[in-house]
Order: sequence, then structure tokens, then C-alpha cells
Amino acid sequence: MGATSALFAGGCAFGALFEVWAADRFGRVRTLRMLCALAVITSAIQGGAAHIAMFLVGRFFNGVAVGALLALVPVYMVEISPAATRGLLVGSHGFLIVTGHVSATAEVLGTSD
Repeated sequence: MGATSALFAGGCAFGALFEVWAADRFGRVRTLRMLCALAVITSAIQGGAAHIAMFLVGRFFNGVAVGALLALVPVYMVEISPAATRGLLVGSHGFLIVTGHVSATAEVLGTSD
């Protein structure tokens, strides 16, 4: 259990640092597309893992994708949103992520033994 959380968090940290280089090198939109594809592929790897090592590798690279997306999406939103609604849109992004975490935690708590 600890390894899955640690690998995901470590992947997130690496992904947030990787995003800076990738967005400058490939552009924001292309980087977003690559990261979304990586997130889908690594989610499928985790879901279909035949053994624990496969799951842990998928978990790490899923963390890379999620960490990079969490860093890149607000930057892209700032660039494309109208000035009048920029703060609301970027602020709602963070709020909705936290709301999703709280909802998932409440669901787990409500369905656990």
C-alpha cells in the first residue's frame, strides 16, 4: 500500500518538473495531448496488471502524467481564457480538484468496513 502511494507521489513530483521542459520544447497543446494519452495508457496498465511490478510501474508513470497535467492545465487555462473570467476559471480548477478528492475519500469511508 505504501509503495503505490509513494510511487504515485514521486511520479507527480517528477511530472511537474518534466512539464516545464516539455511544454517549452513541444508546445502546450501537444504536451497536453501526450500527457492525456500517457494517463489513459498507464491507467489501463494499472487496471490490467498481471502482477505487482506491472502495477507499480503503471502507478509511477500515471503519477508523472497527473503531476504534469496538474501543473500545465492552469497555465494553459490562463493563456486561453478571457481576462474577465480568468481568475474564476483557474480558481475553479483547483476547487474542483479538491472537491473530487474529498468526494472520493467520503465514498471510500462510506463503503469501508
